[in-house]
Amino acid sequence: GAKDEALRRLAYGCLGLYLELLKITKQIAQVEMFLTWFKDGIAEPFQQLSMVHCAFASRAVHALLTPHTSTFSDLSLFALRSPALDHSVPPMLWVLTSAEYVDGRQ
Repeated sequence: GAKDEALRRLAYGCLGLYLELLKITKQIAQVEMFLTWFKDGIAEPFQQLSMVHCAFASRAVHALLTPHTSTFSDLSLFALRSPALDHSVPPMLWVLTSAEYVDGRQ
């Protein structure tokens, strides 16, 4: 009946979302490595992070989920330069101020 149809619709919707996630599996691995690198730079539990570093992490994750942008390669190379992010200095400020990131175009 109607209840079964609603459940089937939900199941098909979940399957569609799962398939979409499978398409970005490689990018998810990149995001996981980035977040580990970001976390490894935190010196103490519950350390207060600057707004710049939080914004950088947000923009970086978005860029890593869209590998067709030039920033994807730049971020990967930047992260490979050190074992962890140095939270005492601003990271890649151009990522935060780039027009394609400020207005959401990518």
